[in-house]
Amino acid sequence: MRSTFKLLYFVKRNAVKKNGNAPIIARITIDQVVAQFNTKLEINPAHWSVELGKASGRTAEAVHINSMLESIRSTVHQHYHALMAQDGYVTAELVKNAFLGKIARERTLIEFFKQHNEQYLQKVKMNTTDKTYSRYELTKKRLMEFMKFKYSVSDMLIKDINVVFIEDFLLYIKNNYGCSHNTAMKFVQRFRTVVNFAKNTGLVTADFRELSGKV
Repeated sequence: MRSTFKLLYFVKRNAVKKNGNAPIIARITIDQVVAQFNTKLEINPAHWSVELGKASGRTAEAVHINSMLESIRSTVHQHYHALMAQDGYVTAELVKNAFLGKIARERTLIEFFKQHNEQYLQKVKMNTTDKTYSRYELTKKRLMEFMKFKYSVSDMLIKDINVVFIEDFLLYIKNNYGCSHNTAMKFVQRFRTVVNFAKNTGLVTADFRELSGKV
């Protein structure tokens, strides 16, 4: 289900400074939950259009402020769509923090798979016909197919992977490709190898111990 997303601006009239200006605040609303941040812009409240949510008139100041507000709007929208594509869900607080640079972008399963496979390819001296390399590439492909089938996405944050994900992936391989249990387990084993690889990079803080020895 797609989130309802809105961004509007207002002047904080109870915080007028000595120069007569007040800060312009951005308000993000997603599914009726609000998060706000200071745009670092300010304006005399008399020069602000409450109805339009921007500076009124065509003065140089109004043109400059409105241009900056449009730039902020564009960036906020980019963060919203990026979070939706990455996680499949988003909150007003997440978008605000992403805009303010308070959160680092988390790595995804397929990103680590690509990194692992590229490093493995170096080990086999760029031999793309190496059977093990080909099997890792096939596992990556099957994982993307599975996530598209199960979650309607082609990638997921690696921190969101759990035992149920593995169990469902195993069943997907067996049911859709006619694999024996042992063959399907080979896909799961290669998947676990990449999860361990991700853990060993030091870029993942999630505890994957519960994934060991399951299924």
